[in-house]
This record gives sequence, structure tokens and C-alpha cells, in this order.
Amino acid sequence: MFAVRSGGHMPVPGAQSLDNGVMISMSKFNTQTLNEDRSIASIGPGQRWIDVYDWLGKENLAVNGGRYPSVGVGGVLLGGGIGYFSGSRGWSCDDVVAYEMVLADGRIVNVTAGEANNLNSNDSSMNSSKMPDFSDLFWALKGGHNNFGIVTRFHMRTFPMGSAFGGFTSWSGSAQAKFFDALNTYMAPGGGVDDPNSAINAFASIVPENGSASYTLANVALYPGDNPNPKALKGFSAIPSSFQITAENSVYDSWTQVPKLLSAYSNRGTRNLFWTIAYKSDPRAISIHNTTVIDGALQELSQVRGLTIYATWQPISKGWLEISQRGVGDALALDPEVDGTFIAGMITSMWEDEKDDSAVYSFVENAARKIQTETEKLGLFNPFVYLNDAAKTQKPYESLGHGKSLPKLRRIRQKYDPEGFLQKYLHHVYAYAAAGACGIVIASRSSSQGLLSSVASKAQSLNPRATVITATCDLTSSSSVASLARIVDAAFPHLDAAIVNSGFSGPMTLHVDDGDPADFKSSAEINYLGPYHAAHWFLPLLKRTNGRAKTFIAVSALAALLTSGPIANVGYCVSKMAQVRLIEMIAEQYGNEGVSAVAVHPGAVRTEMAAAAPPEFVPYLIDSPELCGGFCVWLCAEKNRSWISGRFLCANWDVEEMLAKKDEIVAKDLLKFKMSAAKQEYIPGVPIVGVDKHTTLIDARRKFRKHAKEMLLEGYAIYKGQPFYIPSPLGERLMLPPNSPILQSIRIDRTEMFEGKYTTMGDRSTLHPRVAKTHLNANLDWTEVKIADPFVTIVARVSSRMFGGLQLSRDEKWVSSAIDFATDGFLLAQKIKAVPRILRPIIARFFAEWKKISQHHETARNVITPILQARDRLTEIEEKPRDFLQWMVEEARGDEKDMRFLSKIQLKLSFAAIHTSAAAPVQLIYDLCVMPEYIETLRSELYEVLREYGILNKQALTKLDKMDSVMKESQRFNPLLLITFERIITKRTILSDGFTIPKNTTIGVPAQALSMDPDLYPNPGKFDGLRFAKTRDQYAASNLRSMAFGYGRHACPGRFFASNEIKMIMAYLLLNYDFKFPEGKESRPLSTAVETQLLPNEEATVCFKRRPQNI
Repeated sequence: MFAVRSGGHMPVPGAQSLDNGVMISMSKFNTQTLNEDRSIASIGPGQRWIDVYDWLGKENLAVNGGRYPSVGVGGVLLGGGIGYFSGSRGWSCDDVVAYEMVLADGRIVNVTAGEANNLNSNDSSMNSSKMPDFSDLFWALKGGHNNFGIVTRFHMRTFPMGSAFGGFTSWSGSAQAKFFDALNTYMAPGGGVDDPNSAINAFASIVPENGSASYTLANVALYPGDNPNPKALKGFSAIPSSFQITAENSVYDSWTQVPKLLSAYSNRGTRNLFWTIAYKSDPRAISIHNTTVIDGALQELSQVRGLTIYATWQPISKGWLEISQRGVGDALALDPEVDGTFIAGMITSMWEDEKDDSAVYSFVENAARKIQTETEKLGLFNPFVYLNDAAKTQKPYESLGHGKSLPKLRRIRQKYDPEGFLQKYLHHVYAYAAAGACGIVIASRSSSQGLLSSVASKAQSLNPRATVITATCDLTSSSSVASLARIVDAAFPHLDAAIVNSGFSGPMTLHVDDGDPADFKSSAEINYLGPYHAAHWFLPLLKRTNGRAKTFIAVSALAALLTSGPIANVGYCVSKMAQVRLIEMIAEQYGNEGVSAVAVHPGAVRTEMAAAAPPEFVPYLIDSPELCGGFCVWLCAEKNRSWISGRFLCANWDVEEMLAKKDEIVAKDLLKFKMSAAKQEYIPGVPIVGVDKHTTLIDARRKFRKHAKEMLLEGYAIYKGQPFYIPSPLGERLMLPPNSPILQSIRIDRTEMFEGKYTTMGDRSTLHPRVAKTHLNANLDWTEVKIADPFVTIVARVSSRMFGGLQLSRDEKWVSSAIDFATDGFLLAQKIKAVPRILRPIIARFFAEWKKISQHHETARNVITPILQARDRLTEIEEKPRDFLQWMVEEARGDEKDMRFLSKIQLKLSFAAIHTSAAAPVQLIYDLCVMPEYIETLRSELYEVLREYGILNKQALTKLDKMDSVMKESQRFNPLLLITFERIITKRTILSDGFTIPKNTTIGVPAQALSMDPDLYPNPGKFDGLRFAKTRDQYAASNLRSMAFGYGRHACPGRFFASNEIKMIMAYLLLNYDFKFPEGKESRPLSTAVETQLLPNEEATVCFKRRPQNI
């Protein structure tokens, strides 16, 4: 085992050292170099920030490093970093442009956001003309700490910095009211916190043994420049000097004087504890923090000798977070909109005697818990745990990105350290040894004896006082397991826990009628019969244990949940399911005797068996064995464990989150296999269409697949103006009236509807909608043809011509991918929705459409990148193309300028544009063939407009009122979507009238049923092609009568482009071709219903004949 020490600042046991192992000191890594233009400083991690500031101050430069002079370089930069200049530069780590580091395999690499060219011309390590892409590792090092290797050099951006106002001021407790007025004013919107040049670190302290008179308030401030009274800091400067204890504020010639002032306040001769707690910027939360720590310490810790305890307030502004998410972002990944301006608070304790450790630790932990509870009640708590200020029992990684960063960090760790060298590699037995078990028996099959001895030796070294016994045992043999039970009974007076880890997968067999029955039998014997033997012989020992925990654990697998899919191995899944049911039975039968039985999924661990899985599955085996070991120890130690018994748990779940859900789990009896499932939360009093005493909900859901149109019409007719549910196989969808306030008020996430995490659809980027709103809408013989597919290609080419120019529209690979991307994405989304949410990240990658979507993105990059590169080479006097791609380039900001990002967005435009626009002209042609009287009407209008304008430009297209009307009437009868505005509500929503929509409800508007409302459309069942020409209600209109394109701010931004595109296509056909149905065909082809979609009939044919040119 080993530890790495950077500056060695953190005076907390275990933070920079270890008792049994090797400690690597980085003190000799003290590089200090600048590149030629002095924009990049190369800094060795063994230094403290005062060393760096002394060097750079002489150059009138600065970096955004740590605030306190004794703080080490490496720890600050790997954990995030709060600096004096963070208001204008983000976390300290955000100014790191490259890392030199040693990976677990011994490679020395230079890690950047991508390729780096001569980043530091004075540093040979950075002079390679082209370096590998470590962008994922680059992101992980920004807040992910030392889990990925040992950093030997940081390359940071510098910036000019000379004089500054600032220093350290302290006041007596008599200034409390004015101090907190100043702090609250500073933290208020528009206050000093919003000035990017301002930095403060405010705190209150007390020495409990000296009583309330020792209560002190203080602030450290820095403001660049020579202004002795910056507006941002006026609240603090206005505190009367009569309250001052220390006043060391001034305009200093060098900003470095401010951190130097703090050298006198670095106390390294005491015992220390840091605890971080975050909450929104609010006077109530600040007061709770202050009173809980200060008043509580006075009451509970007055006996602790030499104790000083602090409540600290560190402002984090919204602007700071916005800066931090530029470029590749960082692993802290806080959301400016969600987190906003907040306080990264601290409780800091310094005391003298080791015997007081327990009292101080207990007080601080309880105080933090109280602050969390009280701020949660007020809706002010922020779960962010700042790693650099965290206590050893806090969980900073789980808070990063509100939980989204940790899975990514684990994948990156696995990628660069696949053997887990840098992690503490513990098996289950190690966890129990480290936890202080007095006796451990380890048994395995005979073929594992070498490994068994090794594990026993390691366990013994971790806990020399424990009795460790090894034995051979075949779980499939009842006599062998019985013999093991006798050994345990003879060696120890009681048994606290029995853990069975048995697993056999055998060859991958995905169907019951495939494979060898012998493999299925082996799976049953090992995975199910083995745990039964263990339970049969060890339960009597557990039952005899008095006054202690009695726990039986079976290490199971998520495979128990699978019945189909690319990794649903029949024998393995069925036997693991049986194993879980055995656990439920044990819990039911022996719970009243104090026995707790639990099935545990160990996480995605690369075991001997798992490593033989399909190659594409192996990279996702990222969890370590210690994870399950620690979880099992927790299960055995958890008090009041009876509520957990009989349940199926996952070792990689957040324990605190699971405990928080205890009441819900118990009330609904969740995490068990039974003849029920988690039910959708319905709104009381809202009816479900199609369900009555003759038709069950299951039957109504089946009917929906092919008769959604009729069911929606029925629901609308019966419950017009009211919400109602429409059944569907994936759950009931809530249909809302078009005037529902939620359609305008709610913030919508489209990625949920399209399963965008897996399909890449429904992107949150606003670039293409911005551009669409700003630029796109401003700028012989009869031949029988199946027209549905050709029109998709036509629209794909026409759209591509506008989206990316002639070259793009004629690229066959692009056109093919643009067409197929939407189809593959839709199919993948439907498949993903049928998979339990917990399994989606694993299962998604095994669907064929997943790989196809990846290939489409690759095609998009390969096609569009050369086009963009060619445009970049155009000189200023050469005319740039006028198409959507160019407008996006010109409109893009920050990361949006990346060519890979632009190609991704271009592909997603095809999803929105091609199939929707292709369906409309096909449906319209079918309507014109069955009602040919409109053909000549439309042609006459075209001729009239062309005579006036000469060409079909944008202005001319607006004059095609009859064309627009016929298009809209055709759409009214056969829209592509029966339901529009279909979204998932991601949080419980209460409308202005008190109507409450539960979380995860799918909502929508029955747009097609709305278009058949006789109150809105007289005689709605009759096709009146000129209906809208009379009212000039446009095809692309978005209002409460017409919602085919959505409504209000959620309306489709490209609808006007689509309208003009369809008009141009129809104009070309009408002017150049006659068309009709084949002889004998008189009725209109029925549309194909696929749940809420009405697709044009793909088999219908139309006869075309070229017309003579008349104009």
C-alpha cells in the first residue's frame, strides 16, 4: 500500500500518510517555469502556494491557486480549488490546461483536453507536435482527485496581476449583527458575490472552554486594483472600527501580500477536523450554520482543552459555475441553473488531546446533520460535498454533478487502471477483517486452494487478532457443506454472518430450446442448490446466536431480473432468480427468530466468470470487490435491519439514499419478486379511456397499438376540456386540454421522451433552435410508383441542400445516415423503454440500433468535418455559403464551435426534418388523387403567383393560400402524430388551479382529436380543401385550435421551413406532372397506425406522367 503527499498541508490523520506502507513525497517536484509568452506556468505539485505566488508575484502575474499560503499545490488542483480569483475564473482546476502524470501501468503521459501543440515551448515534456487524446482523463482530473495516477506537473493559465486591496479583519462578538448584515448583503442578488473580481472568506469562531466572550468574527478579502474601498466589500468596511480586534486591510503593491498575511494563522500543532456543508445563499441558512456550531459547541464541548471551532462561509457564485462548465467542464459539474449562487460552508475544529477526538467528531457530525435537516426543511440544502474540505466519512464523489459524475469517473478509472492497482483491492473477507471480525472462515472449491491461502494471509495481516480458518467445500454437495458447518460450530461459540458467493454461467444460451441441458443443470446446482445447502446447514447455527446480528447473505446478480436480451443467459438468469426467492423464503420463515436474509448484487465486478462474457460487455465491469465486501459488512452492522430482510439490494447503491427511502420501501414492500409491480401513480378522478366493466386495462392497452386514433377521438368527445388518460403498453398517458397552463409554464426535457441518453436524440443544445428561429425561417407515359420511400429521399436531399449545401445533399452516405438515424433512434427508444431503468445503461449497448446510431454519428463527422474545414479556409473576400450549417458556425458559442458537436447537431436536424416533412406530401398526393378537383385549383393558383413574381421565392410562397389550405386540411385528417406536446414530467407539478401531476407522468395533447372538434371545425368529417383559405389559418400555425406543430414557446422552430419545403415539392410536381391512382383504385389508402403515429401507406402506388411545359 502507498500514499502520495503533495504539499502536506492537510493536518488530518490519514490525509497525507499511512501507518503500514510506502509514502511518496512529491517535495522534489518543484518545477517553476513560464512559456515564451508567459501565458502558461508549469508548476511542480510538491510546492505550497506561497512558493508559487512568490515566484509569479515578481513577474506581476498570478494563477488561481489556493488562498492559504501553506496549502499544497496538488491537493487543491485535483480536488477543485477555491481561489481568490474564482469569481472570474471558476474553480482552480479550471485553469489547468495540461497535466504531466504517471499512470498505473508506469506510462508518463501529458494529459490535455485534446491535442496540444507546443503548449510550453520552454518545457520539453510538452513539445510533441501531436499528443494522444486524453480528454476524458483531463476532465476526470478536474475534481476527481488522485484516483487515476500521480500528477508530476501542472500547466496553468497565468494572468496579469499587480496591486490589490485586501487583508484580514477580525471583530469581537459585539459586531455580530453588523457582521451578518454585511455577509447577507454580500450574498444577496446583485451583491458583492456577483462582482467577479471580489473574493471573501468569512468565518466565526469560539473557544468553548473560555465561554461566550471568546466569540470572534473575521473575514479575509481580496479585490484587484488600488481602490481602498471597493463597492463589493463596503458592508464589511462599514463595520465600526470600535469592534475590530485585528485590521490588516490595505492596498498592497503586490496581491501576494494578502495570502502572506495568513501565514500567521496556519496552526499545524493541533489535531484537526474539517467538515463541509453546502446550502443556498440565504440569511436563514447562514444563521442556522452559525448558531448550530457556535452555541452547540459552547454547550457540549466546554471540557475540550484547547479547542477552537469555526463556522466558515465560502461564497460560490452562479457566474463562477457558468465559467467552470466552459470547454470540457470539470468533474465537479455543478449546474449554474440548479445550484445557482450558494455557500460551501465548513465546520473546522482544532484541539490538543487525542482523548477528545470522539467528543469532537461526534459533535461535528451531529451539527452537520442538524444543519442539513434544518436547511432541507427550508428548501435550501445543497448536497454538494466539496472534496478539499470534506471529512473522511463524507462522500464527495457521490455529490459531483448531482450524482452524474461518479459513474463516468469509475469508467475512466477502469480505462486507465484496469487492474485496480491504485485502488484498495479488498475481497469480502478483507472487509470483515478490517471491520474487526474476531473469527473468519473462508471456504472454496478445491481448485481454488492457492488463492484461498493468499486471501487468508491478507485477512490475517489486516486483523492479526482474528482467528482465520480455511476449508474446502463443494456447495453442490450437501455432505460437504454439512462438514463445513461442523468445522464452524467447533471453532467458534456463535455465528454472526454466513455469506454465500456461488456463480456458474456456462456457455451463453439465449433461448430455452438452445444449448446443452447439462449446462442448465450445472447452473441450478451451483447458483440455487448451493445456497440452499448453505442455508440448510448454517441456519441452525445462526438461530442459536443470542443478542447479536444473525445475517444470511447470498451474492446474487441483476441477471435475476432478465428474461430476454443479449446477456440473458437462460440457466444463469433462472437460477439466480430462484436464489433470490430462496432468500425471500428464509426471511419470511426465520425473521421472527432474528435472522436477516438478503440477496446482494455485487456491482459490475470483473470476476473470473464475468471476464469471459461477450467482449463488448467487459469494459463496463468497473466495480471493485471491496464494494460488495463493505456493503455486506454494513448489512451485518446496520441496526434495526429487519426491514431490509428478504429484499434484493445492489452493493453500488447509495446507502444513505436507500435509508432515506426506507418508509416507501416498507410501505410498498419493494425490492422483492412477487405477483405485483410498482404501479403508475394516477391522478384521482381522472378517467381512463376504453376501460369499463367489459374491458380490462390490459385489453385497452393492447387495443391502443392499432386503434389509438379511435380511442383518442372517443376520449376527446367524452371528456372535452378535461384531462383524461389514454392507455398504452408503456403506461397511461395523460391527455391535457390545449389551454392547460402547464403547456407554457413547465420546463421540458425532451431527452426523456426519446431516451436521449441512449439514442442521442432530444439534445439539450439550443444552437439549432436559435438558428432555425433567426435564419431558417427568414431565408411521355404513365408510370406507377410506390411513393412513400422515394419521398423520404427527396425530402432528405432537399433538406440537406438547405442544411449544408449542394455537397452535403449529394453525398450518398450522408443521405442514407440522415434517413436511417431517425428510424434507428425511434426503434432503440421503444426497446429501451421496455427495459427496467436500472438495467438500461448495460442493456442498451447490446441492441443493434445502438451500434447503428454510433455509425451514423461517425458518418456525419466524416462527411461534415471536411465541409467545415474547407469553409474555414475561405478568405474574407470569398463569399460564405448561405445555409443552416454556416449559420450555426456563425451563431455558435463556446463548445458549440467544435466540429464534432456541429456534425452531431446536423444529424439531429435530420431526425426533426426528414420523416415528418416526407409524410405530409405523400398524404397530400393520396388526397389529391381521390379528390382530383383540387389539382387544377392548385395549378391555377401557382400559375397566377408565378406570373406575378416570376419565381417561387419566399414572398411568392406566402401567396399560395389555397395550397396552404389544402395542405392543412390533409394534415387535419392524417397528421403524422395523433398526440403532440408529448413529454415526461420529471418532477411533481402543481398547476395554478391545484391540479397535481405526479412525477414521471407522460403528458400530451390529443391534437388530431382536437382537429375533429365540431365546435372548432364545422362539419369536421368532410374534407374541405379550401376551409383554411377562407380564414387564412396557415399550415404552420400554432395556436389552441391547431397544435400539430406544438404550441407557444414549445412550438417547432422549423415549422415555417417545413411548410415552404412541402410547398416547393408540391409546386414542382403540380407544374411538371399529372398524377392519379392506378385504374380500378378509387378509395384513399388507409394510413398505417403505429400507436400514436399515422404513417403514409407504404404499399400504395400512384401513376405519374410528365406534363408539357406551359409556363
